[in-house]
Amino acid sequence: MQDWRYEMLVVYGHIKDREDFILHNKPIINGDYSIGIDFEIVVDAVSLDTKAMPIEESNALILDQINKKYHTDFRINSSFINPLHIKELISSDAKIINKANDDIFAYQYSEARALIDKKYYLGAACVFGVALERVCILIAQHNNLKIKEDKTELGFFAYKLFNAKIISDAFKKRLLGAAKFRNLSAHSNGQAVKSDALTLDAVINDLVDEYL
Repeated sequence: MQDWRYEMLVVYGHIKDREDFILHNKPIINGDYSIGIDFEIVVDAVSLDTKAMPIEESNALILDQINKKYHTDFRINSSFINPLHIKELISSDAKIINKANDDIFAYQYSEARALIDKKYYLGAACVFGVALERVCILIAQHNNLKIKEDKTELGFFAYKLFNAKIISDAFKKRLLGAAKFRNLSAHSNGQAVKSDALTLDAVINDLVDEYL
C-alpha cells in the first residue's frame, strides 16, 4: 500500500480590507469588503511556514485561492487576514483530491469532509452529492463524452456513462443507489443521514480510484 504524505492544507479565517472605501471590481454578494468574509480554502502545499516559502509567496497563494473561490478581488497590500488557521488534509483526502486534479472538486470534497468532522451530516450528504456529480463530469471529460452543463442528476450520469461503455454495470447501479441515498438523506433521522453521507463518500472514492 502506498504511503501518502500530507500534500494539501485547509486554510480558514476572516479576510477584510485594511481601510474603508477601497475600490473593487467585483462586489461581494450580500456583503462588504470593509466588513469582510469568513473563508475556508484548500491550498496545494505541504507547508506555509517561512522555511517552506517566503511569507509574501504564501500570502499570494492564499489570496489567489480566496479570490477564485469567492469571486472577490481582495489585494495583498490592502487586505488583512485574521485569524489564520491551517490544518493538514488527512492523507486519504489528499490522495483523492490529487488524483481527481480539479479545483472545483477539491473545494467540494474538502468542505464535505469538514462538515463530516463537525457532525453536520445533512450538509455533508448534500455537498458529497454535488461532489459526486463533479466526479461524473470529470469522468465524462476524460473520455471525451460531451454532456450539457445543465445536466446534474446522478441517474442521468449513471446511464450516460454506462451506455457509452465508460463505467461498468456495477458502478451504474452504485450511482443509481447513491442518487437514492442523496434524495432520502433530507428526510431521514440523524443516524441515517450520517450513513448516507458516508456511503456517498465511499462511492466518490471508488469512482475516482477506478476511472480518474
